[in-house]
Amino acid sequence: MAKMFRYIRGFGLVAVSVVLIAALLLGSVVPAEAAEERVVKIGIMTGFTGALASTGVRMGYGQLDYIEYLNKQGGIKGIKIQSMWEETGRALIPQAIIAHKKFKEAGVVAEIGSTALQASAVLPRLQRDKMPLFVESPLSPICASKPQWIFGADCGYGSQFATAVKWFNKKWTEPRPLRVGLFIWDSPEARAVIEAGIALSAIKQMGVDFVGYEVVPVMGTLDTFY
Repeated sequence: MAKMFRYIRGFGLVAVSVVLIAALLLGSVVPAEAAEERVVKIGIMTGFTGALASTGVRMGYGQLDYIEYLNKQGGIKGIKIQSMWEETGRALIPQAIIAHKKFKEAGVVAEIGSTALQASAVLPRLQRDKMPLFVESPLSPICASKPQWIFGADCGYGSQFATAVKWFNKKWTEPRPLRVGLFIWDSPEARAVIEAGIALSAIKQMGVDFVGYEVVPVMGTLDTFY
């Protein structure tokens, strides 16, 4: 468990480094005064509370710690990072919209989000404000836009599910076929596992018996799994 927590926290560090690089390279979203002051502002939607706090706390601290570390090293090519964060864990969609408004007013040029559910909620505002968002979650089709303003950090839940089943099947020693079921939380990126059908097709080819799935509400996720 401790190893998993270190991984989650480390994943937050990777997310920050990628979004910072994107903010500095995308000249269209970096205000001129940022270069003069040698400071770039980013906003972080955290999940220190609510159903996603089991991973959100570690990601959030990892992101903030890495920004502090970067600044102590002189920033990125001399440009310091100024971060602000907003708690969005207890009300993912409304709080994400409120957080984006606050970030925009504060002069933030790039954001980090927790879920694709949040990202899809603020997409129209990202397009209007020409602000990229890096989300630490598999994306869903409703996050797509041209030009692209939302960037994901992970492969889809379907790939993760099929890979896990492949591992379980490889380790399975019983003479009967492996049988698996699936809990998904109620979000577009999770529902895509079932709706796309690719993962289920892959599992069928493995000879694994898929018995069905259940959809659980976001706020009930922790009660379901713990």
